[in-house]
Amino acid sequence: MTIMELPSLIRSLTLIDDRRNNKNKRYPLPLLLLIAFCASISKHDSWYTMQDYALAHEASIRELYKQLFGEELEHVTPSHDTLKIVPCKSHSPQGLQGGLSKLWIVDLLQWDEQTRQICIDGKTMRGVKKLSPDTESHIVSAYDPHLQLVLSMDAVPTKRNELDAIRRLLDELDVTDALITIDAIGCQHDVAEQVLEAGGDYVLQVKGNQPTLLQELEDSFP
Repeated sequence: MTIMELPSLIRSLTLIDDRRNNKNKRYPLPLLLLIAFCASISKHDSWYTMQDYALAHEASIRELYKQLFGEELEHVTPSHDTLKIVPCKSHSPQGLQGGLSKLWIVDLLQWDEQTRQICIDGKTMRGVKKLSPDTESHIVSAYDPHLQLVLSMDAVPTKRNELDAIRRLLDELDVTDALITIDAIGCQHDVAEQVLEAGGDYVLQVKGNQPTLLQELEDSFP
């Protein structure tokens, strides 16, 4: 099986650069990401339980990796520290997310030609410990309602930074032929231009924070 014949998610794991030095590199990065993915969808949400998952399914992981990548590994049971530290040292969380978004998500969008809408919105997380008194846990996400899938997300300190996250998401995603919907905070000239330059269309909400534009629209569409 060649890399191009692999399922799109697995192929995306192989295409993310491993920036570690080859010296003493016992566990390939695709193996660590594969274990983390399989353990996560099996409801293992900590590095310790992911380690337990790998130990409990050692034979299956070894066989799966051999089938997918054509390589038989001597070591397939990394410690919780290895699962946690190696991917973070090799890539930032944003780098891993961007790699998966651009490789796996793009495959999904190409496969499903009916996908045309991406909804971008921000929400402040409740019940989450603040890093400092002046920050919030605010998440801006890009959601595909047809696939029922979050294509990408970006965390910002406060709602005031939401516009920066919107611009980053638009830069990260392939919005060609997609309809981008954003609430009033995204009703900005540069956001509209960014969508159009990337080959998409937009629907932006207008509210009282832009009274002149709102009045012009109300006069035009009484």
